[in-house]
Amino acid sequence: MEDDLYQLTIDKEEDVVIPIKSSRDIPIVTYDFCIVGINTFLPPPSPVQLSEEPVTPPEAPPVPQPVPQPVVIPQLAQPLISDDTRRSLLYNRYLLLNLGGNEDLQRMVSIIDAQVIVERDVEAALVDDGFRPNSILARYREIQGLIHSPQGELLSECTYHSYVTQIREGL
Repeated sequence: MEDDLYQLTIDKEEDVVIPIKSSRDIPIVTYDFCIVGINTFLPPPSPVQLSEEPVTPPEAPPVPQPVPQPVVIPQLAQPLISDDTRRSLLYNRYLLLNLGGNEDLQRMVSIIDAQVIVERDVEAALVDDGFRPNSILARYREIQGLIHSPQGELLSECTYHSYVTQIREGL
């Protein structure tokens, strides 16, 4: 039974000793000022003296940025619609949507040229994405309306040219 008694020395100078009974299964660590066991706390650490200089964290190594890959714009060896037929269809659509509007011939040619480029690239992208050429041709008018006049009227010349620029730059 003597083995089951432990002592706690609170202050060496005053020689205060407190007998403590503990189970052999509970580990006990003796310090000059307390016993640490299950459900007890360590004393707070002594304050650390900080230097006057500001502490800067070490710089993390730079994270390598992914190299942008050029966007590959698909091209069809043989377009689904010839450029002459496409221009004729776009011209008729332009006349209908521009009825009573701007009659500037240069504007009309510029818009139709841009529309041809956009249509060819959209057509090639659809084929590249797995759409069957016959289903693209069957819905040509609907696709044309979504691309060129989503609000039922012609887009501005600037808008068509921005489409061409985005396609060429792969944006």
